[in-house]
Amino acid sequence: MPVEVEVLVSQDCPSCVKAVSQWKTVCVEQGIPVHVHDTTSERGRELVARFDLKVLPAVLIDDQLRAVGVPTAEQVRSILASAAGTDC
Repeated sequence: MPVEVEVLVSQDCPSCVKAVSQWKTVCVEQGIPVHVHDTTSERGRELVARFDLKVLPAVLIDDQLRAVGVPTAEQVRSILASAAGTDC
């Protein structure tokens, strides 16, 4: 089953740039599209409200909050594997 990855970021967040880079790098390796949403976008505001997010960056996989902060590439792989129900 395809996995949907969404990274929620803020324009003024240096950590968000690093997180997006990590998620995109690993997801490209695995053929998984990544959708990045700024908190000023309609989808970004919706996610902040729905998940009551206070800290960014935040990552949703298949509409479930799976990570907050800047993971290593290995952590991204582990999170994706867990979300997909497989071991990488």
